Amino acid sequence: MSCFHSLDPEGLTKVAIASPTCSRTPLPLLGEQNIDPYWLDRHLEAKSHIPSLGGYSFARGCAGPHGFILTPGRQIVESPDVVVSRWLKDRIEEQIAACDENSAVFRALRGGGENVRFPGTLVHAIKPGWQVYGHWLVDILPALWMYRRLQIHRPMLCNGAKILLPRGIPNWALSLAEMAVNLHEEECVFFDEQRELMHPEMLIVPSLLRIENGFSEIFNDLIQNCVRRFGHLRNGHPRRIFVYRGSRGSFMPRHVVNEEDLVRAAVEFGFVAVDPAALPWPEQVALFAGAEAIIGPFGSGMHNTIFSSHRAVSLVLTNSNMNWIQSGISALRQQTMSYLWPDDENHDANQHTYRYDLERFKDKVREMVAFLEAKREQETYITSA
Repeated sequence: MSCFHSLDPEGLTKVAIASPTCSRTPLPLLGEQNIDPYWLDRHLEAKSHIPSLGGYSFARGCAGPHGFILTPGRQIVESPDVVVSRWLKDRIEEQIAACDENSAVFRALRGGGENVRFPGTLVHAIKPGWQVYGHWLVDILPALWMYRRLQIHRPMLCNGAKILLPRGIPNWALSLAEMAVNLHEEECVFFDEQRELMHPEMLIVPSLLRIENGFSEIFNDLIQNCVRRFGHLRNGHPRRIFVYRGSRGSFMPRHVVNEEDLVRAAVEFGFVAVDPAALPWPEQVALFAGAEAIIGPFGSGMHNTIFSSHRAVSLVLTNSNMNWIQSGISALRQQTMSYLWPDDENHDANQHTYRYDLERFKDKVREMVAFLEAKREQETYITSA
């Protein structure tokens, strides 16, 4: 029997405040004539059907690990705006088949875990990867923001509710949630998601705004709110940025081994190396909001292009293990982008390393600069006509 349950368990109700739609289609890749047609197709497929959005209320639901809702029969409630991706579902099913006792999900589905009763309503907005900034940016903050929308549209449902978060959540994540969606620690209840199963009187699960690699256009409202509040901090930030990891990169799961060579080449075209993680978050928003061109390795740092305007162009240093979220971000923001694949990849248990051909990199940067200049000339012509 599947460990997933379709959307019909007793006591579960969907609260819709936005109608079904489709995410935007990505613009064609810059320099597509030099890219394998297979990858061009994958890029253009980074779109999704977006179901009605809002959230779910579950009178008999249990809050489990990874933001999952469990039924009384210990199955995971399945819906595209709750379960993060097909990939995650496959991983969970593999853990079940392997009887992986190290998996909190396996233990929960097989009757393990400490059952904790909570006298009230809990909001389960956490998702997998809550230790990683990029997951907060594309999944968790939007879900919390959707809950704020539910508070406006369905105040009686949300009255007195507490936000359920994992114990040990990083301080930077709490600070981020406070700045982005005005979440304060006194609103929260913390639990051990590896050990505890929370049983509130009512469970609310707000919708994700990302379905696989496609994003709901509602996400633009959250983005514009952040840009409006923090965009004034962009003064003094460079317009062309290389998302730089520096010495941090050698300790990260993904590492560009010739990053310094790429930075030196990018500087020749007017780019400045910036480590966004070294900046306060409002300045990160301002940095990307004011950028006209962004280069960087696939990952959390480049996901910040979600704050860039439709005028921006980006080059993602990609790899064989990436998903197509960056294409989905470019579609949401209607940005032009391109990818550069590595010449050499090495994968071991602790780190994946990548090396990019320097001349091919320079060619891609020249494409970006030429695109910007052509766009500027076109806008000048339209203005003067």
